[in-house]
Amino acid sequence: MHVSAAGPGCYRLRVRASGPDQGAEVIGLDVDDDPVEEYLIQPWHAPQAPETRHKMSDAHGAEVRART
Repeated sequence: MHVSAAGPGCYRLRVRASGPDQGAEVIGLDVDDDPVEEYLIQPWHAPQAPETRHKMSDAHGAEVRART
């Protein structure tokens, strides 16, 4: 899998999730249903650096993070 046309190397990623709490509550979605969760992933070449988390406010994610 290629992250970018820029080729191999270190990348930073910005990941934005919308609707994970609603998605965790839905059962039995069909392919034709509107999306419940949406994600935006933006990669760019950058030197390796520590992970930075700017905002983590979803209830479902907090539940999953508490288990690890």
